[in-house]
Amino acid sequence: MRIIIIGLSLLCLSSSVFAQPDGPQVSLGGHYSALALDYPEQRRSGGGGWVAYDGLGPFGLDVAMTLFAGDNAFAGRVTQLLAGARSGIRRERFAAFARVRPGVTRFGRRFMAPEIVCIAIFPTPEACLTLQSTFTLDIGGTVQLFIPTRSVLRIDVGDAIIRFDRRRFQSTWRHNLQITAGAGLRF
Repeated sequence: MRIIIIGLSLLCLSSSVFAQPDGPQVSLGGHYSALALDYPEQRRSGGGGWVAYDGLGPFGLDVAMTLFAGDNAFAGRVTQLLAGARSGIRRERFAAFARVRPGVTRFGRRFMAPEIVCIAIFPTPEACLTLQSTFTLDIGGTVQLFIPTRSVLRIDVGDAIIRFDRRRFQSTWRHNLQITAGAGLRF
């Protein structure tokens, strides 16, 4: 995982970054995403959409929203919204970007915070539970393939770093692998 991120970062720093097609481009589409949550330990998958803007030289903007299927008894439904910057190379037929997207992951239910010992009382004390909406930082890479019909195929691989806040305690950060594949149109 780290090798992919380092490789994409090196691509961004190369002098060929500035050899891109003329004019800004906007692309939008839908995607399928798989998220391997480290805590609570579970695998989630779902669908959503993305919008990308490339018109700032080697830099661009990237926004994605994903609704993960299922109403898990422990954490409930999971929704994720990420928006941030990306930088990389863009050619006629493909593009490769490194990206950093801060955002929010929202769990449908509150649950026991990681790395905390809590007295087994019912109901569980508020200080032992996570907040439902948590800060998320997605660091990863995107590869896009451009098809002559103005279509685009997109694959994202990243580390969705989720911060679990606990009332009156320190925050805990957890790393989570997230892989997304989608298709869309470019304008």
